[in-house]
Order: sequence, then structure tokens, then C-alpha cells
Amino acid sequence: MEIKKIEYQNFSYMFNLAKYASAKIDQKEGRVIVIKVLENWDMVCKESKEIWVNLIERAGFYPYLSNLENEKLSLQGSLRRNWFKSDNLEDVYFHVKQKDIETALIKNENIVVSAPTSFGKSLIIEEVIASKKYDNLLIIQPTLALIDETRRKLKKYSDYNIVVNSKQEINDKNIFILTAERVLEIKDFPKINFLVVDEFYKISNRINDERINVLNIAISRILYMNPQILFLTPNIDGISKLFLEKYKVLFLNTEFSLVTNKIQKIKKINCLIHCIL
Repeated sequence: MEIKKIEYQNFSYMFNLAKYASAKIDQKEGRVIVIKVLENWDMVCKESKEIWVNLIERAGFYPYLSNLENEKLSLQGSLRRNWFKSDNLEDVYFHVKQKDIETALIKNENIVVSAPTSFGKSLIIEEVIASKKYDNLLIIQPTLALIDETRRKLKKYSDYNIVVNSKQEINDKNIFILTAERVLEIKDFPKINFLVVDEFYKISNRINDERINVLNIAISRILYMNPQILFLTPNIDGISKLFLEKYKVLFLNTEFSLVTNKIQKIKKINCLIHCIL
């Protein structure tokens, strides 16, 4: 749906659009309308903004509400918003699907998350680290560039020793940020309490990538330590029932996003991790 600039300033149009979006707020169509309004917030007529603020809250877009300092939520909306505030990250609010993941992780659940790139999966990782619940965490990244990006984001957590290659010293509390190849280079891992695998879909035997076996072996090596797991991937259709049952994994498949984007679906993962299953 395209909204003309002049229509953002028309109260009658924006009121009727809000009514339509309200009826669709639990569907992708309704959320896309809310996102488009947010993207053009400065043009929205003042008289309709209170209606839209409450729609933003209903959509679960709590991170956006922090940027709308001059707008007021209803009492009920304010109470709900406080539920989505991070316990460990200052002035951070989760959106509704991030909160679902955070709640499951607090319950020590294992999770595979299939979601768009714009979902905000890295914020979940940071919440886990900021909780200081785990002594040793391993984040398996597909590229050296992503390793460096993650290292820079996490270096503020000075309670941890950040390890990005096999030559570094290992301390009592470590965050390992490694490619699958580098996981295999480290001979004496401490017990890994929490395992994150980014771009988890690459374990599929349908993906034409010579590094698949290396990634499978690396994951297998760590899973024997029985860590809590968080596997992250772009949108996929499903995960092997055998894998889900063996490792007691919850599969969360969502298209929820805070921005408009195009989604390219990947076929169902067989999850034939030969050395695991």
C-alpha cells in the first residue's frame, strides 16, 4: 500500500486507515501499514498521532516507542510496554517476538529462530551475554567480517575474555566468536554453557557449500557438552523432527519485522547432521 504525502496530513484519511490497520494488526498487512506510517511520522497529522501510537504499541513495536518521546501511551499501553523492557540492557525495549525468545531462554529452552534479517536477532545474543548467566559462550559465525563486527559490539562486556582465534589465551569466563574452522582448531575448549550458530541453514545438505561438513562437525563437537542453544537463520520452512526431539528444541518461524523487506524463502532443512544424528 502506497500512501501519498498529502494523505498523511488528512485526519479523515488517517483515521480510516488506522481503523483498517487495527483490524489487520495481527497480520503482516496491518504491521506493514504501521511501519509505513512510522517511516513518515513527521508528516502524520498531529490529531491522529495518539491513535497511531496506540496501534504501534498493539503491533508490539516497542523499540519505536522509545523514539516517540512527545507521544503518550494509554495507561494499559504503558504497563504493557514496561513488560518489554530489557532486564539487562539499559533503555532497550524488545519487540513482541524478541520478548517471546527472551522469555523462553530464561526458562532454559533451546531455540531455533527463523526470522528476517531485520528481526533484531543480535539483540537477543547481547541480552544473553549481559545477563552474565553463562561462564562460556560460543558464537559460530560464517565469516571473519561478521566475527570482527560481533567482537566490536561485545567488547564492552569486560567481565568476559573475547576469543576470536586459537592462539588466544582462555580464561575462566570467555566469549568465543569463531568460524566453524576455528572451532575445530581449538583443542581444549572449556565446557560451553551457551551456543549460538548464526546462519544455521547452512548445515542443510541441500545448500551447495563445501564448508557444510566442517560446520556440522563443529556443532556436533559442542553439542556433546549439552549447552543451551540458540540457532539463528533467515526464513526457512521447517526443521527435522528428529533434530527437534533429540535436542528438545523449540522452532520459532516468524516474518515479524520492524521494517518493510523482501523475503526469499529457503526450502525445508533436512538437518542431516550426520555426526550428531
